[in-house]
Amino acid sequence: MRAVTFILLFCIAFTVCATQPGESLRLLARSHEKVIEPGLSGSEWRWVREHRKIRLAVWEPMMPPYDITTGLNDYGGINADFTGLVAENLGLEIEVVRYPTYDDALSALRAGKADFMPQAGDSQQKQGLMLSVPYSDNIPVEVVNTDASPDEPVKRIAVSPVYSRSDVLARYPGADIVNFSSTRHALEALAFREIDLFFSDAITARYLASQSNLSNLSIRPVADTFEASGFSFAAMPKMAVWIAILNKMLTALPENAGVEIHRRWSGGIPLSLSEEPPRYTSLEHKWIKEHSRIRVAVAQDNAPIAFFNERGQVARHPGGSADRAPPAYRVHL
Repeated sequence: MRAVTFILLFCIAFTVCATQPGESLRLLARSHEKVIEPGLSGSEWRWVREHRKIRLAVWEPMMPPYDITTGLNDYGGINADFTGLVAENLGLEIEVVRYPTYDDALSALRAGKADFMPQAGDSQQKQGLMLSVPYSDNIPVEVVNTDASPDEPVKRIAVSPVYSRSDVLARYPGADIVNFSSTRHALEALAFREIDLFFSDAITARYLASQSNLSNLSIRPVADTFEASGFSFAAMPKMAVWIAILNKMLTALPENAGVEIHRRWSGGIPLSLSEEPPRYTSLEHKWIKEHSRIRVAVAQDNAPIAFFNERGQVARHPGGSADRAPPAYRVHL
């Protein structure tokens, strides 16, 4: 009898541990754009009316700027902004549920305790989930310490969870992966040369480097082709209608919506104008088209920002004001 009781208690304890409960967070979306006609079918609108609350599964550790917790229970960031835009235009309530680990969040989706998750890619598709169209680019970058010699071999690396470790290791023969509890800790370790390189996406690396004020780090694009799909929402196949709705909503969002969201969380450190052209909203594109000729006032005695040559012309200095105008402009000084 005692053996039976022990087995029952063990099974109950195992079940409780296997299904970690989630913590509810409040969606804090900062973007508001109206979608005039998303193109949903009658059956899709009916599905929306029958599902007034949709559950978004997120997990620890948070990955700023894609997901950020502020205050006691607010969930913000790029993922929240895009989720909020979709929900606002559909009239839906989003319940954000935070789980201790990614595996717990995935288990919640499979058990029907959550409906979809953000920042998904090829890994989630291989795990049987359906992906929406990407809402954010995934640009792989290498973050290195500027104090290190470029000839030093890469022996210790940290890899963002959004990438396949085996794929990244194939780029660095003989290197070992060092685990960290968060991407922020990985960058801090790189700043103190505890590791040689951090493999991340561009937006995350720029944001964290800027927020942490780590001035001895350099972000560079991956030298050769490294296949990485953009970040999407993911759900189980039984939520195929929801994925179809997400696809139509994300496609119908005004162009400036995505530009403004990414600009808000860019961290202010572009790779370079030649490697990553600036993104403009539709209104900014219109303004540039209508103002192809601009006039620039230049102060005297302001070298090296701007200076005049012996003919009274503004001399070009690499990186100076005369070189800063976008190619779409004709500059008159």
